[in-house]
Amino acid sequence: MTAILIFLSFIACRPADAVVEALEGRWSLTQVDLFQGEELNGTNPSGDEPVVYYFRKDGQKSELVILQDNVSETYLYDYDRKSKTIWLDSKKKFVLEQLDSERLILSDSYETYRSVYTFSRQD
Repeated sequence: MTAILIFLSFIACRPADAVVEALEGRWSLTQVDLFQGEELNGTNPSGDEPVVYYFRKDGQKSELVILQDNVSETYLYDYDRKSKTIWLDSKKKFVLEQLDSERLILSDSYETYRSVYTFSRQD
């Protein structure tokens, strides 16, 4: 737990541009965990063809391209350093839980439910 707190404080101290730069590249969704309150309600490991998330910087824009079943969706995203939140098209938000060279963990919440998305770097 202490290591997680230290890591989260490290992320909070990083400038937004550094986080966007660290996100760049291809990430494979490996697992989704669903919590109701603090209780794990279900886990969904990725299948044979995992969904690929490609974060890239295109000039002044930061884009996320999601590739699944040969179909791609592109979103603009912003990173808010203060709240450690990634906003997709200024509507959908994900909290950045962990980011290092090999692993990315994002979460989102709705009422009493929380989804945790775990990714591994593909580059």
